[in-house]
Amino acid sequence: MLIAVVALVLPPFVESEPIWEWPQGREVAVREAFDPPAQRWLPGHRGVDLSGVDGDQLYAVDEGVVAFSGSIAGIGILSIAHEGGINSTYQPINASVSKGDRVARGEPIGHLVEGMDHCAIGTCLHLGAKRGDAYLDPMFLLQGYEVVLLPTRG
Repeated sequence: MLIAVVALVLPPFVESEPIWEWPQGREVAVREAFDPPAQRWLPGHRGVDLSGVDGDQLYAVDEGVVAFSGSIAGIGILSIAHEGGINSTYQPINASVSKGDRVARGEPIGHLVEGMDHCAIGTCLHLGAKRGDAYLDPMFLLQGYEVVLLPTRG
C-alpha cells in the first residue's frame, strides 16, 4: 500500500503545479526562507522575504476577498482570504485596496514600501500564507510541490 506524504498540510491541489502567482509579477530572489518555530509561541520566520525595490507594484497571488488592509505598528499590511481557506499576507505595503474588496488573480493591490520592513539591508516583501492557525511555506504555493509516495507497513 502506498500513501502520499506532503511536508505541510496543504489543500488538495494538482501535484507540481504552482498555486499562486508571484506577487511582484515575476519570480524574484528569496532573501529569507520560511522557518517556522518548533512551538507556536516561539520566534521564527512565518513567511518568506522576497527581494524588492521601493515602489514595486504588488499583485494578488490569487483571487479572493481583502480581509485586512491597514497599518500595524506603523507597517502597512494586507491580507487576502482565498478559496480553500488560505490567507495571503503582504508587508510592508501601501495598499490600493480596502477590506471587503474582491480581487482577481494578478490584480494590482498596492506598492512595496522601502524602509518599513524587517530586512536588514534593502527592501523586501514579506509574503505569508496561513490556513486557520497553521502557517504554510509560501514557496510551495508559488512553485508547486511534488507528492512523494512512500511504502507503508502492513
